[in-house]
Amino acid sequence: MQSNKPSAELIDLSIILKRVPGYVYWKNINSIYLGCNENLARIGGFKSSDDIVGKTDYDFSWGLAEADKFVEDDHYVIRTGKVHFSEYTLPILNENGAFMTVFTEKSPLYDNNGNIIGILAIAVDISDRKEADRLKFEKELDQLKYANAIEFQKIVAQGVHDIRSPVDALLMTIKTCTEIPEATRLVIREASNRVQDIAEHLLNKFKKIAFKTLIIDEQTEPIFVSVALNQVLSEKRYRYQNLPITFKCNFNANSLFSVVVIDQNRFKRMISNLINNAVESIEKKKGTVTLHLTSHNGLITIKIQDTGIGMSQNFVKSIMSNGVITRGKQKGRGIGLFQVKDTMSYYKGQLLVNSRVGGGTQIILTLPETETPSWLAKEISFNEKDIIIILDDDPTIHNAWKIKFQNCIKNIQLKHFNSGENALDFIESLTIKEKKNIYLLIDYELLNQKYNGLDLVKLTKINRSILVTNFISNEIINHVQALEIKILPKSLASEVILKITN
Repeated sequence: MQSNKPSAELIDLSIILKRVPGYVYWKNINSIYLGCNENLARIGGFKSSDDIVGKTDYDFSWGLAEADKFVEDDHYVIRTGKVHFSEYTLPILNENGAFMTVFTEKSPLYDNNGNIIGILAIAVDISDRKEADRLKFEKELDQLKYANAIEFQKIVAQGVHDIRSPVDALLMTIKTCTEIPEATRLVIREASNRVQDIAEHLLNKFKKIAFKTLIIDEQTEPIFVSVALNQVLSEKRYRYQNLPITFKCNFNANSLFSVVVIDQNRFKRMISNLINNAVESIEKKKGTVTLHLTSHNGLITIKIQDTGIGMSQNFVKSIMSNGVITRGKQKGRGIGLFQVKDTMSYYKGQLLVNSRVGGGTQIILTLPETETPSWLAKEISFNEKDIIIILDDDPTIHNAWKIKFQNCIKNIQLKHFNSGENALDFIESLTIKEKKNIYLLIDYELLNQKYNGLDLVKLTKINRSILVTNFISNEIINHVQALEIKILPKSLASEVILKITN
């Protein structure tokens, strides 16, 4: 049996290697340690490198599986006489709090007669490099996820766009078709709203899937309150379609174009939570949730009213006085209202709660209304003999505009285009005098086309242009203001006023 006592050759070797950097150790042919440098002794839990003599990997703290792997690699080197390279992850935390990863080279040790008497191993800590590689990989993976998310959202957005556009057109048309019986119009309107609900649900659902790993900063921007409320209400109709709950909206005419400056996601989340609370308070019974919207004296008032079980006055007072409710929610209320109050305070708004047990609840939100933006088109004023060019990639929108303009069609020319390039060719074919009579109603999202709506306005230099779109962002607003044109939300196109001037 081979002695655990190191030979004279190895004694000389140990004197040299004990002080070298990295992790150095040597074993006999039975994988018994004959020596190591001070670094290995330290991470192995020994006071001195001398304490490791006679130990095996099974005496260390890195576990049975790791010890088996180390010994297996030792035996490979002793059996073949070949150098072996390995990468090990040790159950030892480095200074950064991560498990240590070492790259190890094991070589055969020979005596003076050329016989293999053990192995010599040199290991280096590559944890930092591994961490850098991991971070690089995660960064590249995030970039790939983001690119895929963008592409995924484009696909979904196009599908939703294909659904939304004809519905917008139908809702726009139904208001002007007075010859259709009211009962029939109500059925058509309800069916159209249902399709909108499904489209809104699809877009919201797949946005969450596509961007669930991405952190998106809040962005304060002007939003049309009526449009945002309808979008949230559509999602709720879809979500709670199996409950005997009716969702209604009651928006005053003067509030339809009202704008507030707020983070749109935060606003929708707040309204969504309040509607969820209202539904929960009805307790799966037959009931109604109604959204009211009014505009008066520079203030927007949103009222979420339900026919639920209501709240006690003590509970309401505790909320309004910033009291702490340690028992959580009361039938769907509670901490959510504290969050709403914080949001309203942040945006210089107010929260009022009217409720009584058995009598339902009214949550009233008041926000400062932004002065009507210069870029908002609440009316379209055009001259007799104007050429109205309508550019949209959805044929149903064109039919809706035809009906909208039907009372003044004798005084103007309507030109319809689905392709931006075709519209551009037509405009370029006109004389300078004719170009002065052009009024451009143009969609922003011209899917799978060379130009979007803003591109075409820039190319044609037609200042009498309105961007008709539900896609409104700070970036688009900045471009619109620079071009001195206006925006009309497509979902509010049925409400826009037409004026003919001489």
